[in-house]
Amino acid sequence: MEVDVSLEKKEAIVDFEDDRTDSGKIRDAIRDVGYEPL
Repeated sequence: MEVDVSLEKKEAIVDFEDDRTDSGKIRDAIRDVGYEPL
């Protein structure tokens, strides 16, 4: 998994392998800290 955060653009990009990572858990973790995943 790789994460790239840009404070200037106010965005974060998460790159992960579908077969090794549950995308639903990533979305839930993002929501848990107060942000909305796209």
